[in-house]
Amino acid sequence: MGKAMNNRAKILLLILLFCQPADAKADWPNWGGPNRDFRVNDAGVFPPDQNYALKIVWKKPLGAGYSSISIRGDLAVTMYSDETFDYVIGLNTEDGSERWKYKIGTAYLGHYGSQSGPLSTPILTENKVIALGPRGKLFALDANTGKELWAIDLVATHRATVPFWGFTSSPILHDNRLIVQTGGTHAVSAYNPASGDLIWSAFSDSVNYQSPGLFAFDNRKHLVFFGNKYLAGLSPETGEILWQFAHRGQTGAGHTSGHPVEIGEGRYFVKNGGMLIGLRADSETFAAEEIWRTRHIRGTYSYAVFNAELLFGYNGRILTCIDANTGNRLWRSREPGDGFPIIVDNHLVIMTKEGDLAVAQASGEGYRETARLKLFDEIAWTHASLANGRFYARSMSEIACIEVVPETQIAKSDAEDIAPNSRFAQFVEKVKQSTDKKTQIDQFMAQQKNFPILEGENLVHFVYRGKAEDVTITGDHVGRRYDHPMHRIEGTDFFYSTAQLEPDARITYRYTLDLQRSIPDPLNPRQIRTLFFGRASYFGMPRWQTPDHLKARRDGIHGKIDTMRFESAEIGRQRNLEIYLPAGYHESDEHYPVVYVHAARRQWSLGKMNISLDNIIGKRVRPVIAVFVPSLFRGGYAEYVGANREAYNRIFTNEIVPYIDRTYRTIKSREGRANIGTIYGGFMAFYATFTHPDIFGKIGIQSLSWDQTAEAKDADMVFQATKQMPIDIYLDWGKYDLRSPMEGNDLGKSTASFAQLLKKRGYTFTGGEVNDGAGWASWQNRTDKIFETLFPLSD
Repeated sequence: MGKAMNNRAKILLLILLFCQPADAKADWPNWGGPNRDFRVNDAGVFPPDQNYALKIVWKKPLGAGYSSISIRGDLAVTMYSDETFDYVIGLNTEDGSERWKYKIGTAYLGHYGSQSGPLSTPILTENKVIALGPRGKLFALDANTGKELWAIDLVATHRATVPFWGFTSSPILHDNRLIVQTGGTHAVSAYNPASGDLIWSAFSDSVNYQSPGLFAFDNRKHLVFFGNKYLAGLSPETGEILWQFAHRGQTGAGHTSGHPVEIGEGRYFVKNGGMLIGLRADSETFAAEEIWRTRHIRGTYSYAVFNAELLFGYNGRILTCIDANTGNRLWRSREPGDGFPIIVDNHLVIMTKEGDLAVAQASGEGYRETARLKLFDEIAWTHASLANGRFYARSMSEIACIEVVPETQIAKSDAEDIAPNSRFAQFVEKVKQSTDKKTQIDQFMAQQKNFPILEGENLVHFVYRGKAEDVTITGDHVGRRYDHPMHRIEGTDFFYSTAQLEPDARITYRYTLDLQRSIPDPLNPRQIRTLFFGRASYFGMPRWQTPDHLKARRDGIHGKIDTMRFESAEIGRQRNLEIYLPAGYHESDEHYPVVYVHAARRQWSLGKMNISLDNIIGKRVRPVIAVFVPSLFRGGYAEYVGANREAYNRIFTNEIVPYIDRTYRTIKSREGRANIGTIYGGFMAFYATFTHPDIFGKIGIQSLSWDQTAEAKDADMVFQATKQMPIDIYLDWGKYDLRSPMEGNDLGKSTASFAQLLKKRGYTFTGGEVNDGAGWASWQNRTDKIFETLFPLSD
């Protein structure tokens, strides 16, 4: 009994140590915390000599958004969307209860893979909340009531340019000036925080998703502007340009995000270009110069944090530590996963995109995790905030408060992705217990006829054997831009991962060795070039069969591919049109239906569309002409879904279709014309058909790009077309379609959403979900079904 009492006393002492009151100054009032550097090293939340864990204090539902959490006293503020409107919300830090809510405006909906909701982070003062909405609404609220004090439209009033994913930059409040980066000819401006009146505007540069910094150098404050082309120092009081530096950085969205990171006075690291820029003072002037460049922090939307001569950030999805004095890499780690770091008490605290909150020592010796908590099931795209000795974090659907507690209060779990009763699991356990592991593995490998190893109708075991310290798998079943760690049998070079799939599933996959080298499975001879995974391997479960129409005919009967030079009157540029003409076209005088294929890439080499058409025409499909419409602008989302879709649709229907009708013997009616496509091309197939149902009567879509914005803007077209003319539809998507788990986009789910819309409007379609993946490796398997649906031989 004495021992039990002694243990209880120890536990009580630990709890008392963990419950010491936090420093009252420890608010997190804006983007990046008290000093906007994502660093608080005097919080005292991690005891130096005790094991600790993370525990949820409260968790509440919240809508989508990228806005992080600002905290002052007992008020926490963030922004979110309910898919109808965007809001600022004030919550009680103690229990998460709502104090007030302010409607910003109509919801800023997700597009091109993004989620819905605001992106900037509010500023929280003693009596105000100041925030920037995604469309450029800058406003102030009463912190106690949420009542609007003033609001201005930066786009209408100051000609600010809305970035593709909306205004993301988080403002700075300094010396009664509210400073905002907006881009354009007035790239940065200062406003009166009491009224919203403009004080000054300065500089010229485009801005995407960057935020400015405010730093001291040479006895004065420098507002450090971070744009797409320049890093510049301005006087925060007047907007006077003190210095500027053309950083020559890259233009991708992952590069044009983040903020300047101060590494000692007058030295700033910017992710765009991966460079450290240093200032020098010459009399009354300042100059900036490059100190070093690194390739070790890049390819990420996350930012870098600095602590004790070390810079921590991400290289793609890999956490990396570099020497801030040289730019040389010290270490890298796949753990804890892609995410957003802050520094607390010389620890890294990382909110991962998978929804874990992880804590590790901020050391140059390697990643050493001290605590981890599975916090959210939904993805998270914001850093944690620290206030009052507690962490506050959010996902795309929830917000939570977390505290540090003695490890004795938390139960541990150790799970592994292996079917426990499978023959493969028994083999793994046998090897683990063996004193001669190599012989056991050698014998097992020699017994296998194929790799990956199929067990029964549903299990697949992926195996890699070779020299490596870290092996991951990515593929259709895992998702793009996500590396799933494979397990290693300790003391061997044998790595494995198990998945459960449908009996007729077909999957593309590849391995990544030691965080950098991606390869197909060397044990699997079935390799292909893919659109999304590069050179990769593929396999089918026991009931999957390679379609016969993908095998080239040997009887010499083939269609012909014409290449015609077409010049658009609207844009004054020439483009090549590729036209598939069925065998016998030139020997007959028949008129043929036409299938227009949008946004096709590598349709011959990867899609094998000519081989499929050679096989199915005359047997299951009537003779057709297939026209592969080229990119008229720069391709991608903007051309087929975004800003250029109207121009593309206009040129296509007014110029290209008539050109084809003049040049070839076509059936010049809606019954003889179809639009087909995948992803963005699938959207254009839908858009062209439903905006011109008098011209096109048939449509075929695979893996449709259909996001929240399309749902809101374009769904009504389905209703309008329903009232006009019937449309024949083929629509399919893969259960393992293109998706990025850490970004929350999934073409399979978006296509299924479109399918539900069609059903609600009274349309029927052929196709549906298939147990397949993404890209031509999947789409080509059903080329026959598309054409047979649209133009069957019986027609």
